[in-house]
Amino acid sequence: MLVAGEAPARLGALIESAGVIPSLSGFQNVMIRAIALGASDPKASAAKALASVGLEEAGRKAARKYSLGMTQRLGIALALVGSPDVLLLDEPFNGLDPEGVRRIRALLTRAAQEHGCSVLISSHVLDQLDRMVERWGIIREGKLVYEIASEEVRAQCTDYLCVKSPQPARALAVLQRELPALRCTMMPDDSIRLLDPVGSEEVGRLLLEANVPVSGLFVHACDIEDFFIGLMGGEAPVRVERDEMTMEA
Repeated sequence: MLVAGEAPARLGALIESAGVIPSLSGFQNVMIRAIALGASDPKASAAKALASVGLEEAGRKAARKYSLGMTQRLGIALALVGSPDVLLLDEPFNGLDPEGVRRIRALLTRAAQEHGCSVLISSHVLDQLDRMVERWGIIREGKLVYEIASEEVRAQCTDYLCVKSPQPARALAVLQRELPALRCTMMPDDSIRLLDPVGSEEVGRLLLEANVPVSGLFVHACDIEDFFIGLMGGEAPVRVERDEMTMEA
């Protein structure tokens, strides 16, 4: 049975801010955590956790003298004590410089892949999450409302060639006949989405020769931010539409 404020030894967490004692050194803060978890060698456990986040030297300084980024690293070190099976991290990249972000990202990836630790991250830094996560979840008003695999997200965010025509069925038939290896999909708005690399000039030429009118032909780029804003119900900004051209047969 858990008492309020306690956490199981196999669970590490960093929620909102690191719970440190400012007057103690970083090393002392982590060692207290190791002692509380019953580590056989608290000093060794503390040293290992600090080294993993790059605070070997700074561990001797009082926590009150730490910068925001150093405090964040200390919080992650506290969460790592005892080699937990589950890590719950809230905005772990907050306050970190690029080198620190890379180090923590590699650390968390290694914990998951090499040590079987389940890492759950709550963050708005989508570009960093995209480099490491295997599955995404969207939380709205405190509830998990959507889950999607990282492979699906990348597929949705792939650039594609968009063809618009007042005769979409004819346009699709021509493209499927002339470019059989091409993956093309008719979208709900009757535009045609071409996923495979193909030049807009070639597509335009084929349709023009087949007397199929084309009202729009452009490359559409959608980034991960657009994708998730759309899932949240917001209006994603129009990102990039290049090589735009209009033709009439």
